[in-house]
Amino acid sequence: MNIYLQFVLMVTIGGLIGYSTNKVAVRMLFRPLKPRRVLFFKVQGLLPKRKSLIAQSMGQTIEAELLSKDDIFNSFMTEDSMEKFKNLLKEELSKKISTVVPSMFRSMLGPNLDTMIQQFIDTEGDRLIKSLFDHIKDEGLKNLDIPSLVEEKVEAMDFLKFEALVLNVVRKELRHIEYVGLFLGLIIGAIQFVIVTVF
Repeated sequence: MNIYLQFVLMVTIGGLIGYSTNKVAVRMLFRPLKPRRVLFFKVQGLLPKRKSLIAQSMGQTIEAELLSKDDIFNSFMTEDSMEKFKNLLKEELSKKISTVVPSMFRSMLGPNLDTMIQQFIDTEGDRLIKSLFDHIKDEGLKNLDIPSLVEEKVEAMDFLKFEALVLNVVRKELRHIEYVGLFLGLIIGAIQFVIVTVF
């Protein structure tokens, strides 16, 4: 056989084997969805088999590394949101007092009741809102269990949706693994050619 043809064949076969092997390995991350018996072995895709464990790990990682309770709280406890809450408090107090307090009593308090409310909120609003937010942080967020919420959402997710979610994140990396297999297969084919022809 022509030596050049032999080189091309061995390198091509090596590349195809490397690529297809890695493609099958990547595919086996997701398939089969349910356990299947192959000869003496029971085979199931790694992700469907470990979905519960992955869901639990995702929840713990998200809280520990990405999104803590403090992060959630601090995202809406900003100066801008404080100002909006103060304005809302002024509006709501003025409306509520005008509907609840009879007009006779309102007239006794004078014509500048709305102004008094607004001045009170301007001076005391920050303290009141901060106190309210601290209470929400201490009591409300105490029951917020991010790992359990994430785990519950992932567990409830149909596996095909879960697969799409994972692929959205790592599609390029999985494709890269397939190409690495191709590249290594080409190199192995070339090394085999050298061994066969030289030795």
